[in-house]
Amino acid sequence: DVAKAALEHNLLEYAELLLFLLVAMTYINAMEERKLFDALQAWMVGKGFGFKKLFWLTGFLAFVISPIADNLTTALLM
Repeated sequence: DVAKAALEHNLLEYAELLLFLLVAMTYINAMEERKLFDALQAWMVGKGFGFKKLFWLTGFLAFVISPIADNLTTALLM
């Protein structure tokens, strides 16, 4: 009975992770297909963002998002 409960718990944990990754990758691919990242890049270049500014902006966003979302979500967004 204990082994069955442990197996169910572990299987559920892996299933949740797999489904989360599947949905996250689908979401990222949908945004990529709609050229969202190209538009964002064009906007940032138009605003004069250099590599150094982008580096600090990415770090700041990761710092702000990380307490709200879990680390895996933050890594996928960045």
